[in-house]
Amino acid sequence: MTTSATTAPSVEWPKPITSYDVHIYWLPSSAKQRAEAMALKEKAQQLFPHLYHGKMWDRPIGPHPYNMFEIDIHNAADFATFVPWMALNHGSLSVLIHPQTGNDVQDHTTHALWLGQPVPLDIGMLQEFDDRKKAAAAAVGEVKKE
Repeated sequence: MTTSATTAPSVEWPKPITSYDVHIYWLPSSAKQRAEAMALKEKAQQLFPHLYHGKMWDRPIGPHPYNMFEIDIHNAADFATFVPWMALNHGSLSVLIHPQTGNDVQDHTTHALWLGQPVPLDIGMLQEFDDRKKAAAAAVGEVKKE
């Protein structure tokens, strides 16, 4: 972290973090929670337009067993304002906040933060993602050796 007399301190992610993902979940059977999620998404877009705002998924996707949308935090300084705002505004919705370090299983489990009730994720699918990345990295390493 660096500072000067005229500028605010610059903030960087600690290695190996490259960004954070925020997943906001609602129950598929709840029209009330979907409306709550849509209102939260719209408010977040108004207050934090510089963050990446993903689409509303009205079905499970990837390792996520419930409907959800995602907001990504790429600038470390944004974490300090967005996450407390989400803590106070998520209402009845469950929120997963996790780093991107390159290890999907750890990022979604031991490194994860939850607001509201945790949601059971498909950890087996995350392990498959990690295994494929390791296999691809090993294959690239073998090609470089030849």
